[in-house]
Amino acid sequence: LVGKQRDQSSLQPVAKPTPLQRREAADQAVIDLLAQRLDSAAFDETAARDWLSRFGPLDPEQVTLALDSALARGMPRDQHVHVTLDFILTAVRSPSP
Repeated sequence: LVGKQRDQSSLQPVAKPTPLQRREAADQAVIDLLAQRLDSAAFDETAARDWLSRFGPLDPEQVTLALDSALARGMPRDQHVHVTLDFILTAVRSPSP
């Protein structure tokens, strides 16, 4: 019994991420995705972070689906990052037909 209590007392509860930590992780995932998918000349991390701080957070999974679908349909990879993010915002916040 004493051994069992020691085992249980040594277990620390796992800290849940704070809302700010979840927001930062989502923003970073979107930044990483844009850096991978967009032309390097069009990707501006500072501009993307500023945009996300104003209009985010965005769900990284939804962003991936919207961006990959748009790129597959021929959306240029060399548009300014704001143009791409504005498109993504409309796509993820609009109901699908």
